[in-house]
Amino acid sequence: MDVKNVHNFKNILEQDGIIICYSGPVTQGLLEEIGESIRKNIELQDNKASKSERVFSVFVEQVQNIMRYGKDIKTNSKIGEVPSGIFVIGEKNDKIYCVAGNSILNDEIESIKVKLTKILSMDKNELKTYFKEQRRKEPESGSKGAGLGLIEMARQATEPIEYHIKKLNENHSFFSIKVVL
Repeated sequence: MDVKNVHNFKNILEQDGIIICYSGPVTQGLLEEIGESIRKNIELQDNKASKSERVFSVFVEQVQNIMRYGKDIKTNSKIGEVPSGIFVIGEKNDKIYCVAGNSILNDEIESIKVKLTKILSMDKNELKTYFKEQRRKEPESGSKGAGLGLIEMARQATEPIEYHIKKLNENHSFFSIKVVL
């Protein structure tokens, strides 16, 4: 980035209400450090612990998805191979939004779309019931988690989740998801 553009970049971030923006390798340590910062920042701004917990919960789910499923792997001499992604937390119209994105395999697109289509068709009560059902099930073969993250994000959201999948090449696409709280 040209140093002359830093002020313009800052203005763009402020216009979109962006509180935190990170792009790069994502580790457990980064998750913990930024997560704690988010929790404190939201509580100071809002004075509502419940809202900060909801933001924190969605942030954790999004970052864990990057760590578990991200296919853009960066190598660091100190910590080895880690997935890379982007996450943004902002505030617009008195609502906080969490956006995350990472590279995925094209073979995973259909599965993601099926899960999100099902989740987006449910109301809050149906999501609660579905969450409990899924929590009792054994994880799918080859799964790196219990598959509850998308359901939990939808439960916390105050508006329908938005997502976008952009094909990058024959093997990879970029998956982005936005949750408004």
